[in-house]
Amino acid sequence: MLQQEGLTMLALLLENVGIDKAIKVGNPEVWHEAIANYQN
Repeated sequence: MLQQEGLTMLALLLENVGIDKAIKVGNPEVWHEAIANYQN
């Protein structure tokens, strides 16, 4: 699977499940760090 295909699949899954539910599964510190390091 190409990286772009994986990202597309992840986006569709997040849309289906709901990001608010998905982020509750992970470690909040990891999410905060990822958001802080996010660059367009």
